[in-house]
Amino acid sequence: DEAETLQVAPGAEVLELERVRLLDGLPVAVDRSLVPVALCPAVATTDFATASLYDVLARDARVVPTAAECTVEATSAGTSIGPLLDLEPSEPVLISRQVSRDRNGRPVELSTIVYRGDRYRFRTILTAETQT
Repeated sequence: DEAETLQVAPGAEVLELERVRLLDGLPVAVDRSLVPVALCPAVATTDFATASLYDVLARDARVVPTAAECTVEATSAGTSIGPLLDLEPSEPVLISRQVSRDRNGRPVELSTIVYRGDRYRFRTILTAETQT
């Protein structure tokens, strides 16, 4: 499914980047990104302890995500995410699944971000596309 979403061959090399996001030293989210290495070979050797994924994509491959399809749903933390966010497995979290695309519509990242609901607020602006 992931290969199909990223429009790469099954078994193609992808970077899997998982980070715990902190706010004031407290965990607020677990962020997992998949990026095709062929799109930007530099992602395979970059230390993301300090580097920004989108900065590396822009600098080394001239790839800039310009649009994304995103879904958000509520579920329980579970036994794998709960400890990373200091939550019991039954406590609620929000999961955001997103496919980011460049200006040509090519998928550049598949991400799943799990948020602690009590430490994160999701805010967005919705606009209607106008026709000319």
